[in-house]
Amino acid sequence: MKRKIALLAGLSAAMVMGTSVNAFANESEMPSAAATRETVVTMLWKQEGEPVVNYAMPFTDIAGDATEAVRWAAAEKIVSGYGNGKFEPDLEITREQMAAILYRYAAYRGHDVSIGENTNILSYADAFHISEYAVPAVQWACGSGVFSGTEEGILPSASVTEKDAAAMIEKAASPKNTKIIAEIPEESISLLHEGDGNFVLNSKDAQANIQWNCLVDNSYQPVLTLTDLNGDGKDEICIILTLGAGSGFHVEGIAVYEKDDLQEYFVPDPREIAEPLISYDETADKYLISTKDGISEITDLGSYGKLVFSDNVRYTIADHKLTATVLLQTSPDTFCGELQIEYQPATGGFILQEATFSPNR
Repeated sequence: MKRKIALLAGLSAAMVMGTSVNAFANESEMPSAAATRETVVTMLWKQEGEPVVNYAMPFTDIAGDATEAVRWAAAEKIVSGYGNGKFEPDLEITREQMAAILYRYAAYRGHDVSIGENTNILSYADAFHISEYAVPAVQWACGSGVFSGTEEGILPSASVTEKDAAAMIEKAASPKNTKIIAEIPEESISLLHEGDGNFVLNSKDAQANIQWNCLVDNSYQPVLTLTDLNGDGKDEICIILTLGAGSGFHVEGIAVYEKDDLQEYFVPDPREIAEPLISYDETADKYLISTKDGISEITDLGSYGKLVFSDNVRYTIADHKLTATVLLQTSPDTFCGELQIEYQPATGGFILQEATFSPNR
């Protein structure tokens, strides 16, 4: 039996999903010292081009290089101080203070701070330790991807390094029309779209920047599911994406992540898995499909004169199982059946568990 298959010369352009990287991956050279309140306000002031404002300084404990930065921030209602005329410039800034300042800064820049306003932060053990004034700001910061919680929680009173402060300021200053397109609020999981192929995935303990070539519009949105796919007793984050759609074709992709650290699992294209299951009998001029149910024969090769995968690939998740369905055809208008690929967990990802073929009758 000789093979004569050109089913998958390579992945179609629509199936090239993209990559993910950990947030803050490019700031390794930034200082790791704790940022002070004065330092953060100065960073914001420089970000805005060091504006000069005519405003009476409301604080009595400001002098030196930071004077104009704090004056500007106070004038624009970005900072308000501790009361009694004190700003406390040399105190290390806390995470909740950072959220509050950046929340006001984003509003000052005209950004939509309603993004993430309904983010559920109650799943964090220390959510009730957040000061009342900072709750909306922390919700916004977590929901918009400016920062995320940690394994220990939100840590509202913890300090912020200069490195992380710079990263947060950059995100608050340039939100890229960020929109939450999918979320599981009770688990503090959200998927944000920053425009083009740029996405941010937030979980309770981690954040990842991702690039995907997929459709995001009124008709097609990523579908976010939380389920234990690999049988380790912990749920994984599963995202089904529409990579391409139109008349006669619909191609989906899938990404699976560890919930805690957003490590990505490898899920091979079902067409790559299926190709070794199909062989060509040159003598009989027919295709043979080997599955768990035995061997199926395709004898009517239509106008193509061969069996090919169609541009119809869909994923389903049910009962903690991942299944992909691929349609096979022998002419533009003739679908001879569908091949279902059921995945099973393996080290670092998923592989074929079993395949079934359902011919068109």
